[in-house]
Parts: sequence; C-alpha cells; structure tokens
Amino acid sequence: MRSLRPAAVISAVLTAALFAAPDRRADAQEAGAGTTAPAAWQYPREVRAAGLRVALHEPTVLSYTDADGTVALRIPLEITDAAGRVSFGAAHATGAAHLDLGSRLFLVDGLAVGECPLPGLDAAIAPKLQADLGGALAEPLLLRLELLTDRPGAAPPVDEEGGPKISTRAPEIHVRRTPAVLVQIEGDPELVPVDTFPLQYVANSATDIFHDPSTKRWFMLLHEHWVSSSSVDGPWAWHDDKLPVVLTQLPVSSPRGHVWSFVPGTRRYTKRTEGGEPPRPDPMPEIIVSHKPAELVLLLGDPLFTLIPHVKLMTVANTISDLFFHPRSGKYYLLISGRWFVAEDVDGKWEPAFGSLPEEFAQIPREHARGHVRWCVAGTPEAAEAAARAALPERALLSRRVSASVRYEGKDIRTAPLEGTEVRHVTNTEDDVLVVGGVYYACVRGAWFRSKNGESPWDHVESLPDDLLPVPESTGFWHVNVCSALGAEDKAYRFQIRGPYRGIYVHRGAPVYGNGWDRRGLLRSGNWYPAARTYGENRWYDPVAGAFQPRNVLYDAQGPARATKWSPYTASYGRVRWYADRYLQGGRRMFPYDDGQDLFDLDASRPDVYGIWTDDVLARDGLPAARFPLGDRSAETTRDVPPVVSDSAGTAFRLSGGKVERWADGQWRAAADVSDDVRARLAAHERTRTLPDALRRWAEKRSGALPVNPVVTPR
Repeated sequence: MRSLRPAAVISAVLTAALFAAPDRRADAQEAGAGTTAPAAWQYPREVRAAGLRVALHEPTVLSYTDADGTVALRIPLEITDAAGRVSFGAAHATGAAHLDLGSRLFLVDGLAVGECPLPGLDAAIAPKLQADLGGALAEPLLLRLELLTDRPGAAPPVDEEGGPKISTRAPEIHVRRTPAVLVQIEGDPELVPVDTFPLQYVANSATDIFHDPSTKRWFMLLHEHWVSSSSVDGPWAWHDDKLPVVLTQLPVSSPRGHVWSFVPGTRRYTKRTEGGEPPRPDPMPEIIVSHKPAELVLLLGDPLFTLIPHVKLMTVANTISDLFFHPRSGKYYLLISGRWFVAEDVDGKWEPAFGSLPEEFAQIPREHARGHVRWCVAGTPEAAEAAARAALPERALLSRRVSASVRYEGKDIRTAPLEGTEVRHVTNTEDDVLVVGGVYYACVRGAWFRSKNGESPWDHVESLPDDLLPVPESTGFWHVNVCSALGAEDKAYRFQIRGPYRGIYVHRGAPVYGNGWDRRGLLRSGNWYPAARTYGENRWYDPVAGAFQPRNVLYDAQGPARATKWSPYTASYGRVRWYADRYLQGGRRMFPYDDGQDLFDLDASRPDVYGIWTDDVLARDGLPAARFPLGDRSAETTRDVPPVVSDSAGTAFRLSGGKVERWADGQWRAAADVSDDVRARLAAHERTRTLPDALRRWAEKRSGALPVNPVVTPR
C-alpha cells in the first residue's frame, strides 16, 4: 500500500521546537566569558608599530599553493594614533601554511610583509609603520581553516579534468515504519570455525551470526538478545532454548569475543545483568538480510512532516535519516553517502537525483536539525567549502624505522591485472599492493613501500614509477592515486594524502562518500577484511569532522560526536574506528579484542590516518608532530565583532546589519559601489564568524528526541 501523502496528515505538521534542547554549554561559556582570554585564532588582535596601536583584523586568504604551502594574506589594519584618530589600511604578507584538518586550524609562519596600502595615514609615518609591522608579525598566525576553504576560488573546478568518475547509482534502499535491522553479508556466508569448537561464525558480516553444523541452526545476536533460524536468510524468531554450549566457552580474544557478554552463564553476562536482563523489544524488529551493501531508513510510524522555517520544504521529522518532502513537486528526497535520491512515494522506487535538486534545498538554514545537508547541496557555499577541504593535502614525515608488514592468505602471492593498465594487483591481501615491472608497491596507511618480490623487506619509497599510477575507478583502488611519495629528508620520508584516501570524493561541486566502484573484502587467517564500500552504513556528511559518519553517530548538545553501541543500520555492535585507520571507507574489521579492553570504541572524532605510526611521525605538514593538534575549537562561540576586509588599495569594508559599509572620513558609511570580490569576501568572513553558533544550535537540535507517529500504514 502506498504511503500517506502530506495532505492527509497536514495536521501533524510539527515545529522546529520539537528538536529544541537546553543550552547548558552555552550558559557555561557565557558565565566564564569575562575571565576567559580570546582563543589564539580570534581577532582583532592588537600590536604596536611605529608608536601606534594597530588592531589586526582576521586576515583574508588571497591564494594558497598546496605544492609548497605558500599562502598570501591581506590583513586589515585598524590604526589608532596618539590623539585617538582611527584610520584603516592593509598589510600584504606571504608565509608558509601548516594545515591541521582535524582541528580545523592552520598556522602561518615565516611571514614576510610586502606592500602596505595605508590610505588614511600620514605619508610620513607609513614607511615606519610598514617596517615595524615586520617585527610585529614575527610570531606565527593561527587561523581558522574556513578562511582557507570558504573563500572565493578555493573549491576545485566542478568539471576538473582527471578527476575520478563517480557512480551515483541507487543502492537497495529499505524504508520501514516499524522497528527493523539490516543484516549485510558480502555475498555468500564465509563460515569460519570458532577455534577448535564445533561452531562456525559468518566472517563477512558485521552482524554476529553463528552456525551450528550439528543442528543446522543459525543464531544471531540482536541487540542484547538472541534469535535463531533454519536459514541465514530467515525467517528469524526469538530463541527461547539454550544456546549452543560452545558459546559459553568462546574465548574473549576471539574475533567475536564481545558476544560473551550476552551469553547466559558467562562471567561477563552475569556482571552485565546484575540489575536485571533488559526486556526484549516488543514487537521483535524485522530482520532484513541483504547479500550486498544496502541501506535502511527507519521511521517511527507514518511520515510526520515538519516545515522548515521560511523554506517551502518539509522534513520527515520522525526519522534520523535525511529525508525530505518537496510540496511543489510532491516528491520525496533522500540523502545517503552524499548522493541524492528521489521517489514519488516514501517506500520508493528511489532514483538518482544528483544535479536536479529543487532550489529550496539550498535555502535550508545551517542551524536547522538537517542543516548539515547544505554541505551536500551543489552550488551552496558550504558544498564549495567541503570540496575545497577534501582537496587539501595532509602531509607527514615518517621515521626510517617505519616498515610495512604485508600478509597474504595462503603460501603463494596471487595477482590479477588491473583493467585498462599494465599494472597487476595482489588479490590475497587486504592491503593495497600493486605490481609493475616485477616490483611490488604497497600503499599502507598513507605511505608507500617497495619490495623486490612481495616477500623481501619492504623499503620506503621516495618516488613512484610513472607507469604505476593512475589506476582506474572500476578497480576499487582509485584512492591510492591521492597517496603520494614526496621524497626523503634527513633519512626520513615524506608522504601525502588527500580527501579520497579517506573516502571523501567531490562530484559536481559537492562531497560524496566513495566513488561507487567497490571491491569485495578478503578472508585471511580467519579474519574478514572489508574493502572500501560506498553504501551500507547510511553515512552523512559531518561538517565538524569534515568526514562522512555512520548514521549511528550522534551529536550531544554538550560534547563531541559519539556512536551508539548498537546500530540497526548494520545490525551490529562494533567500533566506529575504521579498520586499520587506512582510510574512511569500509565497515568494521572484526579482530580479536584484548581481555579487559573496552569492547566498543565509540569515538567518532575525525580519524588520523598517520596517527597509526605513533612516535614514528616526526613532523606534520612541516611542523614538529608534537605541535599537533594546533588547538581545540569544540567550545568556540560566535563573537559579536563584524568582519572587516580590505581591498587591494587598503580601503576597509564591513558588514553591519547585513549591509556593506566603507570606512571614510573617520567613520563607517553605507557603501554603494562595492566590488564583487569585496562582497564575496565579506560574505565568506561572515559565514566563518557565525559558523560556531550555527553548529552549536544544529548539534542541540539533532540531540533532541524524535517524535513518534502512532499511525502505521501497512505496506
């Protein structure tokens, strides 16, 4: 049966107040505002030059060259003389930028002051002021990353030549109005024995599924409770009998050792249920089994529609997924992994809608509970910012002690050709190993290594052969194209990655997750190593982390992003940390857990690819590794200081009440003839200024409870 149309439930339209949450963190910040010094990246900042007070306003980035990190700045100067007279000018400076994408900051050092147009200053003082500014700017400047990424011309061209081809095909999308979980198995079940016991587990699924060969029964851990079936595809039912006794003897060090906490009779089960066994969900969730990556959208009843203020667009409020209804066209729109899909009915059929979004999507406020989707709406400043951020390099200098360890399934190394190239790839290892000219090259955790035959020691690589890269999209290896070997330095080795290595691609001016060309995972030594995949975790773009998060990652109004222990979107417990920290694609890797270790790593902060090398990371983007992170913006608030920018002649402009003003004759006056460049830079600075509070309000609204519609129409 088709779902209800909005006209039938218009009385159920909700307001944004449903998502409101107390602003306790903001209250605490306000209470301490009088005693807290401004953060190092907050402006204006005062210096002395030529005996005058000079306030440095937040710089404008004019250009950035990522090959060597050179950045050109224009710094607005507010100059106050001894008599209290104020004039404005600008200082042009160049320096070296050092990026910390994780903290959304960058440091500029080695500043060289160039031309300083000072139109309102006595010509006799100007040379002295310019000379003194060199000393005043001797200290490095710490700046917000948005000054680099949200500026005119920062985003790469929309149709850049040589970029990866992106597949926007729709996955299998399951929409449910009642509780459900999505079990995903990569093809047929890969059954692996549990040590020496007569029990098997399905290795190629994040879900905990066991098979008893003696009874031919299947057992699944379903959110603290067990279900069983005669077939892995179901139907499944609550398991009321005793579990196979082998499960009570399952070593906690097993790849599925965490299930020990849910097996009656074990020590961990007893400890977990000291306060009583949690009740079973009633009714039992529907169990959907898919043998390929799929997506699940959960609604709490029939769709409940919320009007987005001042926008002719509605959200489906009773789902955490990014689901919208567009009244003008009468269609539903869904965003998953950065890709938009459209359907006449909420149950589908879903078709790709990339490049054909209604204009209302670009009008969604950033502070709205669904405001994060703006970063995936092509043509918005936010999408351009995300694209520019994905294009930025992350560099590391690794010690010569660093070595790769590549392991293979079986005794022999097996290779296969990469379609469309002279390169071969190794098929029986989870690592990215390519072969060209008989030499083996391994791309491991953001670094390249070389071996004569794939078994001899892996040496560092200073450069790559011309015939190794690029590899085509369809191979599932495209991300290695953006991992570069930059040479040696004092017996250490420099490497670099960009956004696609983390799974963040750009398509038509907006970020997407994965390029859509997936390859299958690998079973090796009883462990399943999932490969990069575009779909399967209902991922959404997190503008704070600058990465695509699994759907079960949530923001608390007073803290960082955290994941829930259980995810119905993968029907699994598991760590959020992407396996081996290689790049931000590809599910969970079910490795043995150490006894006493927290079974579930719920940290959802931006993973650090090079962090896996720990103390062997000597430098990051040209700075000693100990300098990182450069700061913490998690408690940042919007300052009530209008942004000021200067043009090339040193004339100062600012935004006041949404209108542009020019400094002239000792005061701010309404400006009529303002260049497009000045307007664009003022708008960018204003977005950067207001972003902290917009993200705080967004996080608060997303932390609120979802409304429930008791009406459920049978499908």
